[in-house]
Formats: sequence, C-alpha cells, structure tokens
Amino acid sequence: MKNHTIKNKYLIIILPIVMFNCFNPMGVVEGTTNTTSDETNSSGKISDTTNSNTINSSGISLTEPSPTGSESTKSSSTESNSTEVTTSLVTSEITSSSSSTGLLEDTNSFESESSSTTESFEPSIVFVTSMTFDGNFVGTMSLNKSPDERCQEIAQVVGLPGNFRAWVSYINDTALSRMSSIQGQIIRIDNIVVADSLSELTSGNLKNPINIDEKGNIFNTEVWTGTLPNGNLSLAGNCGEWQSNANPFKGDYGFSGSIEQEWTYIGNQIVCDELKALYCFEVKI
Repeated sequence: MKNHTIKNKYLIIILPIVMFNCFNPMGVVEGTTNTTSDETNSSGKISDTTNSNTINSSGISLTEPSPTGSESTKSSSTESNSTEVTTSLVTSEITSSSSSTGLLEDTNSFESESSSTTESFEPSIVFVTSMTFDGNFVGTMSLNKSPDERCQEIAQVVGLPGNFRAWVSYINDTALSRMSSIQGQIIRIDNIVVADSLSELTSGNLKNPINIDEKGNIFNTEVWTGTLPNGNLSLAGNCGEWQSNANPFKGDYGFSGSIEQEWTYIGNQIVCDELKALYCFEVKI
C-alpha cells in the first residue's frame, strides 16, 4: 500500500510535465518583450528583455540579435571607402593614359604660343590727288584749307571712309611722325601693295608707285612733299610751312610714277606758285 502511494505521487508530478511536452514538444517558451522590466525564465534566470528574443526553457536565446546601428554604419563606411579607392584608381589610369598619348594640353604652353602670335593690322589706303594746288594752302586757290583738310575732303567726295592726312612735313611735324599710327600694309585704291609697313615706305624703295588717284585712275604727276626719303623735313623746302606761293619760298616735291626715293624727293626745289598734287594716307586715329 505504501508503494502504491509513492507511485501515485510520482504520477501526479510527472503527468503535468508529460502533458505539457505533448502540446509543446520542443520545450520552447517564446517571449517577445518591449518593456523595460526583466522576466524570469523557467529555470529562474533573469533574461534581458530590452530586445525581442526567443528563449527556451533554459533561458538561452535562440535568435541572434540584429546588427547594431554602429556596425551598420561601419559596413556602409567600408563600402564607401572601397568605392572611392576604385574611382581614384580609374581616374589615375585615365590621366596616365591621356598624358602618355598626348591628349592633355599644357595650358601654359598654349598661352605662350598664343602670345607669340604676330598681331595683324588693318591696311592703310594711299592715293595721289587728281586735283593740283600751289604751295599756299591758306590762300584763295586752296580755299584756305590745309593739306590735311584737302585730303580728307577729297576722300569723302569719293566715299572713302577713314581719316586722311597729306604726306607733307612741317618744321615741328614731319611726314613720318604724322603717319606714325600706320602699322599695317599701305595699299592703293586698287588694292595693290605700295609697302608692307611704314618702315619700308621710308626705306627709299616702294613695291609699287603711288600713281592711282582717288577715283582709281592712273596719274603720274609731280607732288608737293617737302619731305626727304626717310620721312623728315627737307631744309627750307616746304613753301614757308605751306603758307606762301611767293619768293623767296620754295618747295620740294616728288614724282608719283617712281618707286625709288624720287617718289617723295627729287632734290630740285622750285618756286611755290607751281601747281602740284598731294599724297593722301589713311591714318589710324
């Protein structure tokens, strides 16, 4: 009887356990907590319930915790650094390849080449006037107009644009200094080059004669200049500063049909009451 009693006690203890295992054969107790309190598992151990975990009856977590924020950031940073390194390597390879094939231009070299390029200038027109004058450009015959004014007037009549001055010298204003703004070629009305520069014009020889007038006609004639081949004033050869046609004033002159120094200076002064033409040069002012 005593043995039976003991057996019955064991049955009372074991039966609930067997029934529990039948309904939960794995013996797992799932617990998902979002509270800040601690729960006690079936073994009496305290489990941290800050994160959502699945625990068994022994209090051991069966679910690995998700990566923390710092670990995720570290992973993202590693990927970013890897991308930057790859980009840097590709850029380095492209630069090296371009340099070896001459695809990259040297900016300093390019600027140096540009600055060394010779600047071009607009050509200046020259013509010999079809009208003739005596040496007194303040007299009635010249309508009291200076040689420069006569050149400008004649150019405007035929529609030539620009500013024109006469190839004549004064004591304080030589023909060379009056034409100093000319930097390009000197050409006739028919586009034929007379000289490549002012320097060549005063060298004593021309490429072609200045024997085309403002209308485009050939006109070989004597021309008032008062100027030496180098562009300076001939001594006492400018008809008293181009204000007199009487003795004792005389003037120097040239010949429009010549390509040698006689184009501006024949060297034979004559009285200033004779009629002669003018050379008119376009100046850049």
